[in-house]
Amino acid sequence: MSGQASDMVADHDDRLRPEIKLAVPSDLAPILAVDHMGTDPDRREQVETAIRQGHCWMGLSEGRVVGYLVADTSFYGHPFVWLVVVAAPFRRLGVATALMRHVESLFPNRKLFTSTNESNSASRRLMESLGFERSGWIDNLDDADPEIIYVKRLASE
Repeated sequence: MSGQASDMVADHDDRLRPEIKLAVPSDLAPILAVDHMGTDPDRREQVETAIRQGHCWMGLSEGRVVGYLVADTSFYGHPFVWLVVVAAPFRRLGVATALMRHVESLFPNRKLFTSTNESNSASRRLMESLGFERSGWIDNLDDADPEIIYVKRLASE
């Protein structure tokens, strides 16, 4: 069927090669459309602010938003990836990896931080596959689900 993940452009190992672009205000609606929390007013405000400040990148496949990422340097002066969202039909096709690699390229010779709930095994596997190391955790953000902090020391390419 047209529009299915299998119909999108992929390389030989079935991974998408999304085009990564900095989001602009007119991208807000298509970005929120791929997010299962996109109708939440707080999420909308978070993403809208990130776009306005130049802290939101989107992954496009055939001109369609398939994922997005929000990152800035407000974490003790270090780059921090606050949010990575990939549309359900495009998960495990390399979209999150492409978004993360793009952000890594923006901060050579820095430490890049991110976090995820302990219960989010897919996100934990992604971070570990990208070379992130556990740096610590924060209890009590979500009841009985610690937030795991990850760090990756980036080298100049």
